[in-house]
Amino acid sequence: MKIISLISTVLNEEDSIKDFMESILNQTLLPDEIIIVDGGSEDKTYEILKEYEKKYDFVKIIQEKGANVAKGRNVAIKNSSGIIIVTSDAGCKYDREYVREITKSLLKYILNHLDKFNIKKEDFVKYLNNKGINIEELKDIKEGEFVQGVTYTMKDSRFEKFAGYMLIKDPEKQNKVPSRISSRASAYFKYVWEKIGGYPEIFVTGEDTKFHLEVLNRDYKFVFDKNAKVYWKVPRNIKEFYRKFEKYAIGDVLQGNILKYKKLLIFFLGFWLLILILVFSAIFLIKLFILVLSLIILYLLYLGIKYYIKSKDFLGIIYIPILELTKRLAYQTGFIKGFIK
Repeated sequence: MKIISLISTVLNEEDSIKDFMESILNQTLLPDEIIIVDGGSEDKTYEILKEYEKKYDFVKIIQEKGANVAKGRNVAIKNSSGIIIVTSDAGCKYDREYVREITKSLLKYILNHLDKFNIKKEDFVKYLNNKGINIEELKDIKEGEFVQGVTYTMKDSRFEKFAGYMLIKDPEKQNKVPSRISSRASAYFKYVWEKIGGYPEIFVTGEDTKFHLEVLNRDYKFVFDKNAKVYWKVPRNIKEFYRKFEKYAIGDVLQGNILKYKKLLIFFLGFWLLILILVFSAIFLIKLFILVLSLIILYLLYLGIKYYIKSKDFLGIIYIPILELTKRLAYQTGFIKGFIK
């Protein structure tokens, strides 16, 4: 009986693919199958993965050249046999309890709705026992059809530490931003994917956001599991940081999020209103220009001090204002590119 399928897509991940695979293979609860779709890597990613496929009979590697992330996920799920789909991203490392934690609510749902899945209780209990799960372990677990885990950042440098503060919210706040739910840490029933119609392959970015918003807009039981932990490799330099936020903005425009969420619309329009005020005041009202510019500097300094207090690193006062300006500029160029597309 195959119940848990872990899927992922990869492209040119030669430097990190072994760490990713080892973090999956060292889980306290192994999935019944691991299906990874390679989008046509030009480095040794595919060859490395094929070695894992030879070594482990529950690992399946598929190459789909030219496939974007959405298509890669869809191909992986179409080739899966499990009831539960656990998503993952290359470039991440997973806590050893990740699969166990993120599937608990789904396993509890199966236990409460065995007829829906045409599974006999004795067979399911046997499956759980073989996986090292005592049925009592699920007693106080909240049932769910879609589970979201928690993302932490890997901080190998000072830049990555501060970039992580800008990119990832504190664990207790991550489930409060629907447009930022990520497939680097989620799990759901295969029928959820089928009814929604899979990941939108027309999107080159933000496909998981669109998919998850569709889930949240329906009546599926959503669970946020703070114990399902993934460690994400954040941008290593200012160029990667810029591209990351530009990509987010393009996705927000293509999915219509800029009109759905007032905060994004205000973020976009407010930037250009501020630019207009600065240009106008610089020409006609120099005192107003100095006042507005001073307020901007004070705001950036406030952010720097705020993150300094949080990180206990004095350089946050320098890094954070620079990253904040980069983020806002990247978002504006991303919005414009999104509108053009």
